[in-house]
Amino acid sequence: MNVLKNLVLLLIFSTLLGIHACEGYGDLPTEGEDECSSPDYSNCDTHEPAVAILELKVTINSENPKVKVEIYDGNVESGYLYRTVFAESGVLNENVSVDRYYSAKAFYKSGADSIIAIDGDELKKISTNYCDSTCWGISGGHLDLRLK
Repeated sequence: MNVLKNLVLLLIFSTLLGIHACEGYGDLPTEGEDECSSPDYSNCDTHEPAVAILELKVTINSENPKVKVEIYDGNVESGYLYRTVFAESGVLNENVSVDRYYSAKAFYKSGADSIIAIDGDELKKISTNYCDSTCWGISGGHLDLRLK
């Protein structure tokens, strides 16, 4: 019987301690308040993107001071040749339509040999509902065509 009494007292003490520990921390909304009563939209772009930047990284060196890059809408093997550009720095940024798969070829020389680097990635828009708004962002769109 003594054990049961101690167990009941421990249960009551734990409950009171738990209730007291939650008071005054502001983690829970007060009555009539929710997380959207004063929302922070500083990281929320409410404009749905139609275009975004496709980032292409290439290797620029003494043997390849200018690199030819072919950008494809779709796979290199079966896609449409979207644009041909010549890179003179290590990063190219191209404005392209979103919600598409892009691939690219970079053409290098190594002595008498030719090297072709190929990569592809999907560039898509993503949305998140936040309070009374939809926030938009971009996922993907990074092609690494650098020599290894």
